[in-house]
Amino acid sequence: MNATEFASARHRLQLSHIDIAAEFGLTPEIAAELERGTIPVPRSIARDLEWRVAAADRDAAMEASGLPECGWIREWEENVAQRGRPSSKELQAMDRHAQSCPVCQARIAYAEQLPALPPYPATGIAGLVQAVTLQIMRLPEWARPVATGAILFAAYTVVRGGLALASQPTPQNLANFGIAMIISPTLGALCGLMYTAFKRVRRSRHPA
Repeated sequence: MNATEFASARHRLQLSHIDIAAEFGLTPEIAAELERGTIPVPRSIARDLEWRVAAADRDAAMEASGLPECGWIREWEENVAQRGRPSSKELQAMDRHAQSCPVCQARIAYAEQLPALPPYPATGIAGLVQAVTLQIMRLPEWARPVATGAILFAAYTVVRGGLALASQPTPQNLANFGIAMIISPTLGALCGLMYTAFKRVRRSRHPA
């Protein structure tokens, strides 16, 4: 993101230099320098602003579409906003509603024609989790639990094995760690496969 794009994003989001400084831990003077181009825009700030501009453009397009809002979804969002984040049951309820609501289906169909949002900016462990999640979501539906199970079991083994090797770095522990790194992801994948099979059986017995 260059200085011109930074200025455009700031104006699009209706943020002042003081707002930018407060949100990103800068001073207003530094924010002004970014806009003048005397200081390069950090990648983390650029990704954040790019995502927010894309989200604002998407919201504006949905509003301009003339499609009505779903009252059920609006009430759901208001209830969730009071607590900060939705529970898994609330997310499942929203998904079930959206699948059967004509208003939601019309909005979803229209939104699918709009440009896709860029990945939500995240750094560190959150960024790694986000990248892995995006790769998993590209897999066929049946394979997602398989990949998730393998990754979770492998991660657990890495932590446990790493602690064991750190306390006792013996050849035997190293060999045990190597064997565990083969067995553990396989068990995780099998658990994921069993979960997929269970879901399909349950879905066939209780169709939506």
